[in-house]
Amino acid sequence: MDSTLWLPTAYEHIAKCTSNGNQVSHYLSLAQLLPAAVQLFVSLLVGPLAAMAGSLKWPACFLLLCSAVGNFIYSLAAPGGINNVWAIVGARCLLGLASGSASLAMAYLTVSTASHQRIEAMSLFRTFGGIVMVLGPLLSIPLTRVHFDVGHSAFKVDGTNAPTFLAAFTSLIIASLVAILLKDKSKPAHNAFVPLIGFFSSKDGRWKMPCLILGLMLVSAYLSANVLFLLSELLAHRWHIGITLASGIQAIVFALSLLASIGCGRMRQFIVDYTQKRNAASGSDAAEKGKLGHQAAAKLHAETVLTQASQVISVIAVFLTIMSVSFKAGSAATAVVFAIACTLAMMGYNIQAASLPSLFSQSLPADVRASLVPWYAATVAAGKLAAPPVTETIGNSNGHGWAASQSVPLASGLGAIVVLGLASKRLVGVCMDHSGK
Repeated sequence: MDSTLWLPTAYEHIAKCTSNGNQVSHYLSLAQLLPAAVQLFVSLLVGPLAAMAGSLKWPACFLLLCSAVGNFIYSLAAPGGINNVWAIVGARCLLGLASGSASLAMAYLTVSTASHQRIEAMSLFRTFGGIVMVLGPLLSIPLTRVHFDVGHSAFKVDGTNAPTFLAAFTSLIIASLVAILLKDKSKPAHNAFVPLIGFFSSKDGRWKMPCLILGLMLVSAYLSANVLFLLSELLAHRWHIGITLASGIQAIVFALSLLASIGCGRMRQFIVDYTQKRNAASGSDAAEKGKLGHQAAAKLHAETVLTQASQVISVIAVFLTIMSVSFKAGSAATAVVFAIACTLAMMGYNIQAASLPSLFSQSLPADVRASLVPWYAATVAAGKLAAPPVTETIGNSNGHGWAASQSVPLASGLGAIVVLGLASKRLVGVCMDHSGK
């Protein structure tokens, strides 16, 4: 929820803390860039460090508390409080640190589920993640109406900081529930880095498929991060849309993408059933012993097909986004095209986010699974890290016709298309070879 709750009000919240309105895009970019860098660093290390500590529960509690503190500081950064734009940037960095809790949640699921249940568990995890992403802007809509003074001070709780005050309180409650209800599933592993070294130095190429899947998610995360950041930037700055309406637009975008994620689950089951019926008709599963193997292969095939479909959707979204930001600003038609492009991009991301984590965890050996699953979140952070420079470039463009600054998102979009196509073709071959063994 942290990733979407603050976005509808971010532009105006930062604008209140800056004397120069032209710097808002710059500070918004920093508030997106630096937390992504922190998330990347944390996600790379949190798995091995948690394994060495022998606990997934208490590191997750600590990171959730960081989320509560970060949201609280972010809310106090307005005039009358801290009144410093760097407090906003610092608070967002704390939230980047807190994002490691999602990595630990994925690791917890990985070590708590059997291999034949892991795909469903990961998909369910991502579906609930999509639901929470929708809740962010939905909660912002009524909270934009909040407005009251705190005591006799000049500090005000209004539509720009009320959502993050709620997020701070929510994180505190979740941290308490995790501390009380969750049971640890890990045992101390003081040599957690040793299996990692052996995995990446193996001569049988076991590392190729996981790295390929991470490459796919890197591109997908990059596209979705641009959508998240551009929604906040362009709706306020380019099309001059108010907070309440912007929150509604974002809620619709995330809700439609959530429907794609739910539909992805239905489509997955349809593909699995169809594949199993085809195998049964050909007599390939005559032996009872081989049924589980064929079922696993069918699930793997379903995830691969869904990944390809999501990439086609992402390619269309890239072209529509480029069109909407490359022509005259303020036009209602370009705003509609932009909203459609954002919806398609988030649909593609949610479909991949529902399928790639399970493919990634299934491709890892058991001895490194808990340590490497958080690297999936690190890849998402790397995608977010690449997005803010593009956001700032578009935000600083004059918005009248085809400006030179538009070459950056254009080149990035075309590069993403090429990577998506090549990686998708390779993934299909690797998955089919893997399922045939």
